[in-house]
Amino acid sequence: MTKRYFKITKLLPGNPLHDDQGHTDPVEAMKAHFRQKRDFHDSASEFAKQFGGVAVNSTGMARVSLHGVYFDGEPAHPEIWTKPDPKARFSRRPRAKGARNVKGDELKQAHKNLLDRWSSEAPEPLELDSQWLCGGYATSDLMFSGAGMVVDLENGELYVAAGQPPERGAEFVEVTGGEYQQAEAATSNQQAADYL
Repeated sequence: MTKRYFKITKLLPGNPLHDDQGHTDPVEAMKAHFRQKRDFHDSASEFAKQFGGVAVNSTGMARVSLHGVYFDGEPAHPEIWTKPDPKARFSRRPRAKGARNVKGDELKQAHKNLLDRWSSEAPEPLELDSQWLCGGYATSDLMFSGAGMVVDLENGELYVAAGQPPERGAEFVEVTGGEYQQAEAATSNQQAADYL
């Protein structure tokens, strides 16, 4: 599929970020998305610290979620945690069931408390659809197209590279690949945290 390049200028009715959250500026909508993502990572980090570890998050195409907790050494009561997962930075999760080696009332109570805390206090996964809605797309629109996005926070511009024009409530101007690449170069040293 041939890539086309678009500069998104405005969010319109029909875009959930416009209709539900009142955003008309795509860059401001993206900043709101960045703040949500930052808040998710902060809450996952704080949650993991309660257990003496570091949060390990899992990012997929449509969401970011807490995968587990990495411990430098052994956690308290390692028998109520899964073994370190080498495919997920050696993180651990609470065992779903009381394992055979979880014996004794005190350990069973610790396991129950861990499961209760994990289900009630772990941060909810963050849906990433709003990232692409800033450009007038739903994640499913771009699943197989290899789309790209450039957000120039300094100049307040948002560019999308995709095989099709935005269809979900976004005003846009088609631009050249050279303009898109210039925007990529201009944003290479920008850090979102500096603009929130």
